[in-house]
Amino acid sequence: YDDIMTEIMTLADVLSSGIVKQFPEKFVTSPGTNSRHASDSAAWNLRRARDRLWADHVMWTRNFIVAGLQKSDDTQTAAERLLKNQEDIGNAIVPLYGEAAGAGLTQLLKEHILIAADMVEMAHKKEFGERFEELEDAWNENAAHIAGYLNALNPYWPVKDVQDLLAQHLSLTLGEVQARFDQDWEKDVGIFDDILTEILTMSGALAAGLIRQFPEKFRPAEEDRVRQPAQVPQVSRPARAPQRFRQESQPVQHSRPVERPEPARPVRTAERTQPERGVYTTWKTTTRLAGAFREFVAPKRRDG
Repeated sequence: YDDIMTEIMTLADVLSSGIVKQFPEKFVTSPGTNSRHASDSAAWNLRRARDRLWADHVMWTRNFIVAGLQKSDDTQTAAERLLKNQEDIGNAIVPLYGEAAGAGLTQLLKEHILIAADMVEMAHKKEFGERFEELEDAWNENAAHIAGYLNALNPYWPVKDVQDLLAQHLSLTLGEVQARFDQDWEKDVGIFDDILTEILTMSGALAAGLIRQFPEKFRPAEEDRVRQPAQVPQVSRPARAPQRFRQESQPVQHSRPVERPEPARPVRTAERTQPERGVYTTWKTTTRLAGAFREFVAPKRRDG
């Protein structure tokens, strides 16, 4: 599956590059200058790389949810791959913020996943009582910690904005678990479409923050600004792990603590409502792809 994702994104790049070459006036990064086309820019490469990481995040979360609720043989493998994704996301910030910052983010993201694993385990056992609600609270608290941690690294990642994006991600993911538990497959497919759209929105917001904080790496030279390196915030505790795949984790020691914002009140499962959605068929996906090309290529009209 990793190879499938790599190949299809390579295909998407080839098709995008062809459109950019055919319509260069629409994609020059700075109109009126000789700067490179958008698809060749460092900012484009940054967004593409971050989109892949966060798409992997929700794809492997879904694979784990599907396997975990069914107790299939691939549950452990999906869990391990999902945890590896958190390391990949943490490592992605190392070139800009350093090893310690990457390790701290990885730790918080693994906590996010391991809490979710406990919730899937309880959903499989049909245990939606007080303990499940406690895990929801812990999940939201972890999201607040992630938002505070990121904001301490980059002021262009506002705590409230990041926490809102994470809260939406959590709510949608819980809706996905509920839909699969209820065997409401049409709703499940619709929710996952929303999950993928939302996580790519968050990925774009995070990439935009990096571009604003480090303009010299992503913009023309005349816009360069020199900034001091960000301080690395402290992660206060190691990640929790469920019994099924507990991993040893040591807390990362950093130079100063970060103020933790109050986590938002968790949205209880009973309070969640999802809009009615139709089945997202291959035909609908094909129609969307065709629509994307109409902006550039007008359909030919037959004579007579």
